[in-house]
Amino acid sequence: MGYAMAERSKSIASGRDASWELCAPVGRVRARRGAALLEVVLSVSILVIAMGIIGFAFRNGQLDIDRAELRTRAMMATEQVLTNIDLATLPIIQQAETSSGGQLTDLSGAMDLDAPPGMSYRVTAGMDPMIPGAARVQVDIFNGDPTDENSPLILSTMVLRAPPRPINLGRDFGLSDEQLQQLTDAIPGGAAVLDPTAVDPKELASLDLDMLAQILPMLMQAFGGQLGEAQMQQIMEAIQSGDQNQIEQLQQQLGGAGGIPGGQGAQGGQGGRGGQGGAGQPGGGNNGMMPGTPRRGQRGG
Repeated sequence: MGYAMAERSKSIASGRDASWELCAPVGRVRARRGAALLEVVLSVSILVIAMGIIGFAFRNGQLDIDRAELRTRAMMATEQVLTNIDLATLPIIQQAETSSGGQLTDLSGAMDLDAPPGMSYRVTAGMDPMIPGAARVQVDIFNGDPTDENSPLILSTMVLRAPPRPINLGRDFGLSDEQLQQLTDAIPGGAAVLDPTAVDPKELASLDLDMLAQILPMLMQAFGGQLGEAQMQQIMEAIQSGDQNQIEQLQQQLGGAGGIPGGQGAQGGQGGRGGQGGAGQPGGGNNGMMPGTPRRGQRGG
């Protein structure tokens, strides 16, 4: 009886061992499959995170480029607005100067057609209490309507500007009272046409060609120039026609006779060199250097 029970226990134990041996390979296979799946999940997660970081970097780079381009356009628009203020085509400084106590004055509007598209400006100006005679100007550039609170501000610039003043030939250029009176008497119409103590360059440029032909030679003589009325007439006609070749020919001709003030003198001939801007050395022919003096193998004139 005891022997039979022992044999039965052995058979049961051997059966269990056999079933364990059959189940063990299946568990190891499942474990390997789970590890491979975990590796795939981790690899895909790392790849997705890396792609997200790279995409974020590219997106930030593109946004930085767009912001830099927009800021550059805003700087160009600011320069255009300040130029209009300096030329008094945008008379905000004059309005602030004539207002009671130099209070703030603002103007706004869209940029011109040649300005960056979609941009607008708002200019605020007021007389500076710390600097007499100076105006504090603030130029704001918006992307959209400047009166809309939702329009983003791109660039804000604050500068100091002096109100435009007429040119005083005596104060600014050192002409004596006698020279100013002679100039006024010589101008047809006198001070009503051109006041030497309050010369507006825009009014001077708006005069007709005949009046300029009479006034400019007198101004040149007052400043020590040597151009006559006929020569000035030729220069103005050449400038008005826009013929660059004719302007260069006149410059060479007048430069050889002493030079257009501020211009390059004409090139001398063999053994000669032109003067600079009408200075003491005349150009042309053999007058640039002493006659008969050879220059680098060239025969003097």
